Amino acid sequence: MESGPVADRLLDEAENAQDVAAGLNRFLDAIPECSTEITAVISELFAISSALRELHTALASRRYGRRGPLIEDDMELALPSLNITLEDIVEMFGRLGRSPLATAYRRVWKVICLNFRDEGGISLCSRLEIYRTFFIELALVLTGAPTGPRDMETLRARIEDLLELQNQPGIDVAFDGLTLGRRAPLSPPMSSSRPQRRIPYETFLPTSPLSSDYSDREYPFPPPAPDVPQSPSSTTFSSLSSGSSGSGTHWASRIFDGRHSITAFNMSGQPSKCLGPELNSSESILSRDSEKLIELSFENSALIVRLYYRPADQRARILCLSAPDRPGRVRKQCCLPLTSLQIFRAESCLQLCRSSRSRRTPQLWANLKFSIYERMVLFFCTFLALKAHDTCVPRPAIDDYILDGETEKYGGMIEDDNFLHALRIFKDRDSGGVRLEASVLRGELQRTPVWTAFVTQYLGSTNWMRRIEPKVIQLRDLHPYVFSPDYTPQRGPRGEHELRFTTAQGKMPWSMVARL
Repeated sequence: MESGPVADRLLDEAENAQDVAAGLNRFLDAIPECSTEITAVISELFAISSALRELHTALASRRYGRRGPLIEDDMELALPSLNITLEDIVEMFGRLGRSPLATAYRRVWKVICLNFRDEGGISLCSRLEIYRTFFIELALVLTGAPTGPRDMETLRARIEDLLELQNQPGIDVAFDGLTLGRRAPLSPPMSSSRPQRRIPYETFLPTSPLSSDYSDREYPFPPPAPDVPQSPSSTTFSSLSSGSSGSGTHWASRIFDGRHSITAFNMSGQPSKCLGPELNSSESILSRDSEKLIELSFENSALIVRLYYRPADQRARILCLSAPDRPGRVRKQCCLPLTSLQIFRAESCLQLCRSSRSRRTPQLWANLKFSIYERMVLFFCTFLALKAHDTCVPRPAIDDYILDGETEKYGGMIEDDNFLHALRIFKDRDSGGVRLEASVLRGELQRTPVWTAFVTQYLGSTNWMRRIEPKVIQLRDLHPYVFSPDYTPQRGPRGEHELRFTTAQGKMPWSMVARL
């Protein structure tokens, strides 16, 4: 399938999703009490943008382009629905006014949440997750990788139902005096020539003397997307990744930003589920003294997983919400401190297990099934880092720091932010994904992840890195995910990421990376 109207719409919607994410960025400082939910939506928007760009690249290639007709009908279903969703958000941005106060941001955010839950019965974040998962599944179909037919049928049916609701006229939602009227479908027929973006998204965003347009900034290596979330008055990566940033946002809430490559698994594990005992008061107890850092949904929201953090003693807990077995019942709640669990990998799943005094082997508490390698790694590293920094009990020995299924291709030592860190290169045997990881070298936090970065897209190329000194290698466009509040990435004068090896003999060999 050659590049044409349908394929070009992928880029249009990828840009639209990215622009909406940038608009939501401005809500973070205004209403920090909603930062967890807003960041989750921003993460899904960037993940959608990334998935759409991957699809466009595959469609434009000679290898997979001829398989385009296999997914064309599904794209004609999903893209208009996504388009209407993004346009609805943009319309609500316009109700902020030119110089909005925090109360305006709060009211508009409530309208956004209420509108999407009333329209489709699920939150905006869950709706975006459906789009993201669907586009990832389409990429698997395009490349000939195995997919779950039942999952595709379920996703397709949900988008069809949603699009039917979106095209119904006369649906109004009112909240605190704000009204959103349903418009006629905004997307022209997919078979028409490539449409222009109908509404300049920036016209709906309030102006601020502290903010500037991303295109005006000087990046020696332009990033694939704006940093998320970003305080308008701060542009350094360290302030964005640290739990001690100006906005007070914990580092873990910034991890799932969607700015990574998408490397799908070939093998598929068991469905997601939680086997822990039911504790239906867990959510209300956690809300009293803990802040929600992350919320992920699995199996089309059949299982929702949240990570909580208590600032007083850095206690981290996991809450699993399982779908009720019968309509009208509430979700089953299961909760444990991370220090009570070990984490292991089984095919495309992460298994959380409890140690048992009566049994020699750990007992399965929850099984989390992932479709892409990068999201599994991010959850794995976040889990290990939060567990290691818990001060409520004596620090547990980290005996589950190895992600089964990865092969260590390189190990060395680097000077990183005035610390000595172990640098490793891992390659996943199933998906082929490759990543760098820096971890604590010595002490009670030994092997705790400090940062990881995915480099699969650079394999076979050497122009993304260069040696500037005998012991220093410079990497362009690297996006490290940081798992510590006390770490500042090592950067050169123009913002490029740098690896400073302890010896010239220890530097990462370029030829080895090219062969991965």
